Amino acid sequence: MFFVMTGFLLVGNLLQQKERRQAPITIFKVFYQKRSIRILPVYFLAFGALCLAGVESAKAVWPWIATFTINLQMGLTGEWPGNLSHYWFLATSEQMVLALSLILLWLPGRYLVPALMLLFLGAAAHRWLGTAWGLDPMLIWFSPISSLDSIALGALLGLFYRKDKESISRTACK
Repeated sequence: MFFVMTGFLLVGNLLQQKERRQAPITIFKVFYQKRSIRILPVYFLAFGALCLAGVESAKAVWPWIATFTINLQMGLTGEWPGNLSHYWFLATSEQMVLALSLILLWLPGRYLVPALMLLFLGAAAHRWLGTAWGLDPMLIWFSPISSLDSIALGALLGLFYRKDKESISRTACK
């Protein structure tokens, strides 16, 4: 549900800026500056505290945590990082926000719905094929591709809401 909400909110935020005729690179830069100020201090403070507390798993995977790729490390090694397992969610979230923001900002509006539908279907196909081919479940499920359907669904809902706010609001308030 979190990824669906993220997709919905990203559409509203980024497309509103895009409609103001700002350059995509400017929107992207400002978006990530604000996002970094909100997320990075707490993220690295919490991780630094774990390292200082002597949590061995933190020392072993710090490059993956620092680059928001711990989910990829989990998928490639098939190892669960114990008390650091929650970092996979943050890594996946950041990877999907990056992908979706690039799509929303640089893809012409007429291609957004088909692209988001492709992401939605691609995520389902990724999980199905990975399972059918007998790939390690951690490789399948911790890949950011596996969660793209959620963020794409949220983005699609955001697009449809932006297109017809009044009738959706009227229907919801009945």
